[in-house]
Amino acid sequence: MTTSWRIATHAEEPLDPSAVLALFAAEGWWPERTPSTVQDVLDRGPAVAARVGRRVVGFARAVSDGAFRAYVEDVVVDREFRGRGLARELLEALLEQLPDGATTTLFCDPELVELYRGAGFSDTRQVVLHRRPRVEFVLTPPAEAGDVLTAYYEDIVTRWYGRPATPAEVSRAMAEGPSHDLTGPTGALFVVRDGPRELGCGGLRHVDADVTELTRVWIAPAARGRGLGSRLVRRLEGFAAESGRTRIRLDTRDDLVEARAMYARLGYADVEPFNDDPYAHHWLGRDLP
Repeated sequence: MTTSWRIATHAEEPLDPSAVLALFAAEGWWPERTPSTVQDVLDRGPAVAARVGRRVVGFARAVSDGAFRAYVEDVVVDREFRGRGLARELLEALLEQLPDGATTTLFCDPELVELYRGAGFSDTRQVVLHRRPRVEFVLTPPAEAGDVLTAYYEDIVTRWYGRPATPAEVSRAMAEGPSHDLTGPTGALFVVRDGPRELGCGGLRHVDADVTELTRVWIAPAARGRGLGSRLVRRLEGFAAESGRTRIRLDTRDDLVEARAMYARLGYADVEPFNDDPYAHHWLGRDLP
């Protein structure tokens, strides 16, 4: 039996951002996106979805200036429903939402060219260029962040001893404070990237359903003074809030004066000690918005 679908715009039938993320995750797209950023995307531009029951099996969106130009950004179909004309229907429904007379542009993989030619798109001699943000905060499994975590420990151990840390001291510190749980349901780890360069890191360790802890927050010395630490903390706070946490806390050391000043600027205040870590001298926290 052939399963039928229905197509509606986001304006007609609001999409759950998590459903869109699930569809993209199955294709390996948008790993760094969050429900809040996807919600912003949905609210700012035309988007359509195909549903079977409550399940989202196809999605398309565009960006437009509302008059002269539009750009088809995403067209994705669940693998189970490919080869049945759904992509074409999604594209046609999306194009109906764009301004009359607007020039509509897209780029695609070579195997999809015929699909778009069939919808009235034609080849162009123009060259497509990208300019991506120079600095990104990328959600990264700890197992793939070994270099930046090692650099973090080298820096904080060096500051603790007041001299260059030895490899053995760094290894011991990493063993005493493992980072493997900063992923999945127990936490998260973000790496600050500038293209291929890793400029820092920051993590969350969830305590319970309401509380999470900041950890591994670090910016490489050469990248300091650019506000990246504050931006990183705000990104971590946003991720924590999206996970349902309402309170965030951290501990820090006496010698990390710059970090303590940053946390004060960001609204963190002293709280009662919540651990007996020998390297913790100050305990801070704040409510999440």
